[in-house]
Amino acid sequence: MTQTAGNSSGTIAREVLWTYTAISEESSDREFFAALEENVALEITQLFRERTRIWVGREIRLQLGPYAIQARLSNVEPMLASYADTSTNVLASYRTRAKDEGQEISRFVSEVIRHPNERMEAIFESLVGLDTVKVDLVRKLNLLLKPNYLNEWVNTHYRQKKPQALSQIIKDRYPLFLFEGEVGSGKTALARSVGSRVARRIKSEIVLFVINAQVRGGGHVGELTQNISRAFDEAERCQEREQVPVMILIDEADSLAQSRGSTQTHHEDDAGVNTLIQRIDRLRGKPIGVLFATNLAQSLDSAILRRAAATYHFDRPEPEQRTALFRRILANTNIDEQTITRLVSQTEPRTLPGFGPQKHRFTYSDLSQRLLPKAIEEAMYEQQALSSEHLLRACQTTLPTPEMRSLNQTTNSTIAPPEDKTREKRPTFHPNPDAKNKSTIL
Repeated sequence: MTQTAGNSSGTIAREVLWTYTAISEESSDREFFAALEENVALEITQLFRERTRIWVGREIRLQLGPYAIQARLSNVEPMLASYADTSTNVLASYRTRAKDEGQEISRFVSEVIRHPNERMEAIFESLVGLDTVKVDLVRKLNLLLKPNYLNEWVNTHYRQKKPQALSQIIKDRYPLFLFEGEVGSGKTALARSVGSRVARRIKSEIVLFVINAQVRGGGHVGELTQNISRAFDEAERCQEREQVPVMILIDEADSLAQSRGSTQTHHEDDAGVNTLIQRIDRLRGKPIGVLFATNLAQSLDSAILRRAAATYHFDRPEPEQRTALFRRILANTNIDEQTITRLVSQTEPRTLPGFGPQKHRFTYSDLSQRLLPKAIEEAMYEQQALSSEHLLRACQTTLPTPEMRSLNQTTNSTIAPPEDKTREKRPTFHPNPDAKNKSTIL
């Protein structure tokens, strides 16, 4: 997103040169992308309709029809010019991508998502029963990813004497958010999509790096720590180059941040946790957030738990949440309220073959990715509109995912305080505790 400079002083560039590559290209495509130089220059010119801050090394991403382009500012005339506007002449030159360029981290940075985008916004809106979590998470990310909010608040309410210690508490907070709970409960979907809502609030593009378990590598000495550092380096470079907030999502975080010193961990695992903690610590004060998603939070290292600015618990949907889900998805389908009530009743916890007498609850994914699609497929096969019969038959033939022991059900939970164990209903989210443990804290 273009950042304007307002009335700031500075020299306007007479001419700028941007070199660019295609985000995805084959060697046979190079002539095509090289022929887009005028189109790329015109697209960049549109960004300078207002006075805009520039610097050599700045990178921007462009969308030319179906083609994604990455452009980097390579030269400025005069050399010390720091702004561009409609008078600036923009040149673009195609650069051939090096053979191994971008491959160093592509194995374990599985996706780079740029917010806001409509698809992620739709996913964020579709997550029902998480309203309290959404509000709290968006509020905290707003403050983290746009530090000016804090300065504006201080300047508005404390004009005479600035409460420096008060401001420093927020600035020194660790930029880590923990999403823990059952499989299929919306943890990863919320972590992937919340950036779109925050981006619209702070009026800035946000780049999300999604890191998968392959960051562990092939088991070679030092490989895990190197890969973690490479992933964080890339996120920091992106923030510095593009001057936009960045988030890092580590899914299945328990595979990287297990408690150190346990009999199940190798010294390489412990070294990886040390590196992870150090890199999180280094991000304090920067507009970069780290999101951990896990269904085994009880295995996370205590130093990781202590650093979480907020810990959000995700559970399987209760009747009111299933009602909201069915109402939203089945809107405008002529499915009446009576049918929705029956669907909620028929998705109550049930026993599973081979799992004993324990009853298992449906997950959000069970309902939205298995049960409802099954009913839709049957209706389409019969060339009929979706009916209550299709839905109720799908309820009868769809089984819930077997439940794991959740974090709040364990006897040695480091997140749920002891006095909470007797509560009948688990909280939607809770603040980070003052964890008491024996693990080394860096």
